Amino acid sequence: MAFSLRQWLLSELKAWKSALIPGILVIAVILIMRAFGWLQPLEWMALDGLMRHRPPEPMDERVVIIAIDDEDIAQLKTYPIPDRELAATISKLQSYQPNVIALDLYRDLPIEPGHQELLQAFQTHRNLFAIEQLPFGNSSAILPPKGVPEEQVGFASMPLDDDGHSRRHLIGATDPRYANSPEAANHYKFSIATQLAIYFLKTKGYKDEAGVSDPETLRLGTVELPRVHPNTGAYIGLDSGGTQVLINYRSGITPFRVLSLRQVRQNQFQPDWIRDKVILIGVNASGVKDFVNVAAIPFQNSALYPGVKVHAHSVSQILAAVLDGRPLLHAWNDWAESLWIIGWGIFGIGIGRKLQAPWQIVLAVVMFGCLLIGMSYLLLFIGVWIPLVPVLIVFFFNGAGLAAGLLYRTKQELETQDAIRQAALEQVFNSIHNRPLQQLSFMMRRLKDQPMPTDELIQNLEQIDKELRSLRHDIGRIAQRQGDQIRVGDELLDLHLPLNELLQIVCSTTLQRFEEFPTFKNLKVRLIDIPSSATQMIQDQGLSIAQKDWLCRFLEEAICNVGKHGINVTRIEVFCGKEYKYQVIRVADNGINQPKPRQLKSRDRNRISGTQTAKKLERQLRGVFRRAQNQPQGMICELRWKAKRE
Repeated sequence: MAFSLRQWLLSELKAWKSALIPGILVIAVILIMRAFGWLQPLEWMALDGLMRHRPPEPMDERVVIIAIDDEDIAQLKTYPIPDRELAATISKLQSYQPNVIALDLYRDLPIEPGHQELLQAFQTHRNLFAIEQLPFGNSSAILPPKGVPEEQVGFASMPLDDDGHSRRHLIGATDPRYANSPEAANHYKFSIATQLAIYFLKTKGYKDEAGVSDPETLRLGTVELPRVHPNTGAYIGLDSGGTQVLINYRSGITPFRVLSLRQVRQNQFQPDWIRDKVILIGVNASGVKDFVNVAAIPFQNSALYPGVKVHAHSVSQILAAVLDGRPLLHAWNDWAESLWIIGWGIFGIGIGRKLQAPWQIVLAVVMFGCLLIGMSYLLLFIGVWIPLVPVLIVFFFNGAGLAAGLLYRTKQELETQDAIRQAALEQVFNSIHNRPLQQLSFMMRRLKDQPMPTDELIQNLEQIDKELRSLRHDIGRIAQRQGDQIRVGDELLDLHLPLNELLQIVCSTTLQRFEEFPTFKNLKVRLIDIPSSATQMIQDQGLSIAQKDWLCRFLEEAICNVGKHGINVTRIEVFCGKEYKYQVIRVADNGINQPKPRQLKSRDRNRISGTQTAKKLERQLRGVFRRAQNQPQGMICELRWKAKRE
C-alpha cells in the first residue's frame, strides 16, 4: 500500500513538473509586475467597471445639491456669483432649517456687492461652512473668507490617481505649511465633506474620535473608517499623506437630489427637501472648470463630473455607513492578496493538468473566469475590493496557456507519429533493397552474361528466400518499436552506440557478404579509415537516432553498390571521420562502372540506388551529397556535413 502511494505520488509529481515550472514563472512575473505598479491602470479600470455596473441604489435624501448651472449664470448675467446673491440664497435655505450647509465656492476675495452680508451669514449661522485649498503638491493655497471661524472651514482638495480619476477621499491632513513645525499637530484639518458628516452626526448623538484598531483614522460611533495605506489594493507606493479612504460611490443616475439656484430663488422645491438635510452649494456649469474624472458611476462624460457631487458622495458614504450600515470600501492586506493570486494561478495549472481535451480546458477557463469576475463584483456589495486583473492573467495563462500547449503537444505527437511511420517504411525498404534486391540484381546480371548452374541458381534463390523471411523479424520489430536497433547482415545493432563504432561494424559486416557480392573476394586493397580518436572521429552531436540509422544505411548502400555495379574492382577505400570542419562518409573504388541499359526517371533512379535517403540526409544535415567518377577510374560516393561545435 505504501509502495503504491509512493508510486502514485511520484507519477503525479512527474506529471505536474512540466506545467508547474512555467506556471510558477507566470505567477512570479505577475506578482513582480504588480509590485512595481505596472498593473495599476488595469486594476483601476476593472474596479471602475465593476462599480459602474452595480444596480442603482435609492437616492440619499439626506444630501441635497444646489447646483449653479449655465442657465443660472445666464439669468444673473454675471460670474462669479455676487456675494449678495449667495447670502440671499443661504438665508432662504436657513429658513427651512437645514442641518448643515457648505458653500463649495472659493471666496478668498470679495465678490461685490454683498460681501459683508455673506460674512454676516457665516457669523450668524454656525452650521454654515466655507472651503479653502491647502497647498498639496503643485497647488497653491486658497484662503477661506476672512473672518470665518476655523471650525467652520474645510478644505476642498481632492487626491487624484495617476490616471487623473478620483477614487479616494482625503478625510483630514496636516496643513502642509506647518508640516515641519513643532505645532503641526495643532494644524490638522478636515475636508469639507468630513466637516459636514461630523456636524450632521453630532446632531444625531454620534461622537468623532480616533480609531480603536487604527488610531490614525476617524471613528464615528462604532464605525471606523478604513484607512488607505501606501499599498492598499492595486495601489503601490501611494502617497497616503493624511487620512484617506476609498470612495464607495453611490450607484445610480440620480444618487442625490439636485436643485438649481433659480429653483431655490423661485421656491420650486418642497420644504422637506431641505429640512434637516446636508446642503452643498456648488457649480455645475460647463463654462466653469470645477470638474473631475469619475468612471465608477454611470455618467455621460466621466471627465465632466462636478466636483460638488464628488463631495456629496464623500459625505453620503460616511452618513450611510454610520446610519444605514452601508459598507465602506477596503482591501485585503498584501499577503492575503498574494495568496489569492498564487492560489488561482495554481488552480489554473490544476485545470490544465486534470482536463485532457483543449476544448475542456478553454471551457473551464471561461467558466471559472466568469465566476471570478462575479465574485469580485459581489464582494464589492460588502465593501471588499479584491485583485481581479492579476488573477485573471495568471489563471488564463496557466489554464488556457496549457490548453494551447496541449494543442501544440498533440500536433507534435501527430507529426512525430508520422515521422516514425515514414522512418519505419524507409527502414523496411532499405532492408529489402540492401539484401534481397541486391542479391537478385547480382543474379540477373550473371544470367545475362552467361548461364548459371542449376545448383548455384537454387542456392542463390534459397539465400533470397532466407533473407526475405528474416525481414519478418525486422518489420515486426519496427512496427512494435521494440528498441532503437538496425539490422546489418545477420546482426542487430543498438543505435545508441557511438556513430564511429556503428559505422565500423556496418563497414566490416557488409564487406564480408561474399556470397552476394563475389567482387569483395577479389579485393586486393581495403583501405578502411574510421578514426577512433576524439579529434578525428565522426561525432554524434546533434544527430537523432533516425539520422544515425540513415547514416548507417547510407554507408551500407554505398559499399553494396560497389559490389553490385563495379567491374574488376581491386581496391576500395572507406573513410568515416573529420576533414577540416566537416564530417565525411566516403566510399571510393577503382572498378569499371557498369553502364546503365537505359535512362531511368529520376524518382525511379533514386528509389533503386538509394539516392533518396542520401538527399534527405543532405537536407537534414545541411550538408553535401555527391556521386562522381573517381580518377583514373571507378566511382566516389560521399556525404559531408559541418561538424557541430563541442
